[in-house]
Amino acid sequence: DAARHCDSMGQAPLHRAVATPWPVDVLHAVLDTAPVAVSLQDRAGRLPLHIACTFGAPVSFLGSLAKIHPESLIKKDVHQDTPLHNLVAQDGASLLDACRVLCSSSAAVLALQTPDSRGDLPLHTAVRRSVGDDVCKLLLQQNLYAASLLNFEGEAPIHIAVNRCCKTISQH
Repeated sequence: DAARHCDSMGQAPLHRAVATPWPVDVLHAVLDTAPVAVSLQDRAGRLPLHIACTFGAPVSFLGSLAKIHPESLIKKDVHQDTPLHNLVAQDGASLLDACRVLCSSSAAVLALQTPDSRGDLPLHTAVRRSVGDDVCKLLLQQNLYAASLLNFEGEAPIHIAVNRCCKTISQH
């Protein structure tokens, strides 16, 4: 049916809906018409959760997507990013709450240990983007081991933090 039909980009209506600032009840109505769409990857390898995390969909809706298809947290797009990588690369007032919701998912343990194309875990990405101490603290509490893991450039999250701090100080 139309709710499962994919466009030329491989996107179902749910992919498009989560990229818009629609109210959560409208998003749920789209989801309810074709819940199978939560597991469909578009031509860029993105699931609706990847797109929802990138475009700041309502936190409660992120939780619904993760609950219906927990495996979506560990799926990588063509850039090797997971939805959690996409989320912590964004700014926003609800970022901490969104991280809490995704970290409460059954697949969060694996998602927090999944590297992107640079070898960065979500914690590396969060530190690199300076998303805030609360978000970094939450990610660290969920995966203490991530603090010591090196990316492909040989950097642990603390190396990235120190480098950012040194660049900031040298610019003043």
